[in-house]
Amino acid sequence: MPLAISLPAASRPSLRQLLNRWKNAATGGGCGSGSSGSGNGGLGDPSRRVTDILLVANVALFGLQFFTKQALTAWGHKSNQLIVAGQWWRLLTSAFLHADVFHLWLNCSALNNLGPLMEDRMGRPRYIATYLVAAVAGSLASFIGCPSPSLGASGAIFGVGGAMAVYFHRNKDHYGEASVLILGQLFKNLLINVLYGIMSRRRRIDHWHLKELLEDDSRTEAMIQESNGIYLDFSRQNATPDTVKLLLDLANRAGLKQKVADMFAGKHINSTEDRAVLHVALRAPRDAEINDGGKNVVPEVWEVLDKIKAFSDKVRGGQWVGVTGKPLTNVVAIGIGGSYLGPLFVHTALATHPEAMTAASGRRLEFLANVDPVDSVTALGGLDPETTLVVIVSKTFTTAETMLNARTARAWLTDRLGPESVAKHMVAVSTNLKLVAEFGIDPANAFGFWDWVGGRYSVSSAVGVLPLSLQYGFEITHQFLRGMHDIDAHFASAPLESNLPVLLGLLNVWNATFLGHPTVAVLPYQQALAKFAPHIQQLSMESNGKGVNIDGECLNYEAGEIDFGEPGTNGQHSFYQLVHQGRVVPAEFVGVVRSQQDVYLKGEKVSSHEELMCNFFAQPDALALGKDAAQLRAEGVPEHLVSHKTFTGNRPSISLLLPELSAFTLGQLLGLYEHRVAVSGFVWGINSFDQWGVELGKVLATKVRAAVASARAGSNQVSKADGFNGSTVRLLNRFLATPTHKAEGAHLFPPGLKQ
Repeated sequence: MPLAISLPAASRPSLRQLLNRWKNAATGGGCGSGSSGSGNGGLGDPSRRVTDILLVANVALFGLQFFTKQALTAWGHKSNQLIVAGQWWRLLTSAFLHADVFHLWLNCSALNNLGPLMEDRMGRPRYIATYLVAAVAGSLASFIGCPSPSLGASGAIFGVGGAMAVYFHRNKDHYGEASVLILGQLFKNLLINVLYGIMSRRRRIDHWHLKELLEDDSRTEAMIQESNGIYLDFSRQNATPDTVKLLLDLANRAGLKQKVADMFAGKHINSTEDRAVLHVALRAPRDAEINDGGKNVVPEVWEVLDKIKAFSDKVRGGQWVGVTGKPLTNVVAIGIGGSYLGPLFVHTALATHPEAMTAASGRRLEFLANVDPVDSVTALGGLDPETTLVVIVSKTFTTAETMLNARTARAWLTDRLGPESVAKHMVAVSTNLKLVAEFGIDPANAFGFWDWVGGRYSVSSAVGVLPLSLQYGFEITHQFLRGMHDIDAHFASAPLESNLPVLLGLLNVWNATFLGHPTVAVLPYQQALAKFAPHIQQLSMESNGKGVNIDGECLNYEAGEIDFGEPGTNGQHSFYQLVHQGRVVPAEFVGVVRSQQDVYLKGEKVSSHEELMCNFFAQPDALALGKDAAQLRAEGVPEHLVSHKTFTGNRPSISLLLPELSAFTLGQLLGLYEHRVAVSGFVWGINSFDQWGVELGKVLATKVRAAVASARAGSNQVSKADGFNGSTVRLLNRFLATPTHKAEGAHLFPPGLKQ
């Protein structure tokens, strides 16, 4: 027990005993002997006058700080913070800076416990001197004494605290149990300071503008990392290298290394579904060993990959043809969520890569996800059924939207080519071979995956590999898998301080939880990455959009983030107004050195890609540096427009630079973000691999479906008796008031799907 560190084990009293002895001594006994000493009564007792004054001053200064907020501007932004820094009894307080009632209570509690004793034993002059030295030293160090203000303040505070501890330790024979109590309290508060250290950094970093931080080249150099061609610059974060060290310490305290090791080892870290999380096995080399339940799953993965290669080679080579003998040059992949967003993202990114374009010449890949019939028209309209292959992606083969779209595609095929077309024109990615066969697909034409593959992590399984291999060939698709494995290996082995996914994940925690910025803008400066942000949106928000920890306990801090984005420079003319002058939205810029397709015009100073990248380099600086009123006035801006044209800056971002956008680097990019999401979840202590939040809406939709079918069949309205609230009843009846057409004897297709 900390409060008994200087006593022999045989005579070690409890905390309660020590407090009782101190109270007895305070009412008339001497220190340790009960023979002498002044009384230290309750609030208002003359013997503790200085302590009471300090308590009142703390509360008064806290109130001043709370109510003025940023109103005091004598020294600019720091003036009000100076009140915060100077007001506290710094040796005894339990955090570096305080700005809430809880910290005020901690401070006053510590002061009330130890102040009277120190006032009595040290004497009032020494007592006041110690307070002044601590407060002044801490304040000066915070604001002018150290480039890292938190280190400066804590160093000054604990320096005085250490000197005080040495004093009481050397004089413990004189002070007796009082010295034990004081030393224990100092030690306890030191530990609490460590716990609250990161939160204090949040307030300390508020003192620094990115304009100042970016002038420190050594800081910039320390906040750049690189791995196999991927260049990550996070120097425009509202952080210092010291902040990063604290975040790494947080990662260690959260057991990040062990959690990552457990994931790669196949332990069932998805505890709510009792499943391993092994999407890394989907891109592992053929000779790798990754186990689930003691069984190496890599051979099974490669069995499916080999099957995909053989099948895609046949289709692309013309050995597998449709029922009319024509080659199958069109592919429609039907799936939703991760079965759609991930493969669509990769397809869009590869579609303009020269090598991939050549490989896909004469071929077409479409995706059908939304149950809205308009999506069916978009995907199937204009295709020739004789040359179309449909890939149905559903692990259980029961996903409502996917199976309705699959039945729509089957009807579209069989109405034109006959029922026998299903065997030649439809294949499945599923584990439910029974339902696959009942649908009419030969189970031999089903490509499996496993329950340890989450939908949003499934693009590197048959879910993505099959349609991509049919479009671009297996070799190019395998390059994508190799890129993902490159990041897997880096993530598993690189030290935390140079581990790219770890750094990105920790910075997300820093921004979302500690700085209170819940939104992230994903901004790829490459049109080929147009579908990147929507995929990351699902990957991140479905993984980390949780309100309880992995043990089911409610979180008492904010976790998860809202992701959105748009390729540059389109986004600049859409939502950048808010990003620059409205809410603070941390941004993630992704750029590419060599363009997939570039345009060089005679007479132009830069190429089209260089023009794009000029914006990529400019926007992070605009967010970080801003433009103040003095600059605007120097430029002659009219006074009434100065506030409108002011950019506060100090808005965080990271910059990722890829050498090119190929299948390999695309795999690296996606692997980086997959593991970034996992790192944040590991540190938050949540389960990033389940998604119970999507279940309730599905259940309610089933209930609504039954009510709509019944109402249509009986030409009646829905009522509260059907189990709906008044609002839903009115909405449903408004919808049901418009009659619908029913297919009688034959399928009824919209104009876009008619022959």
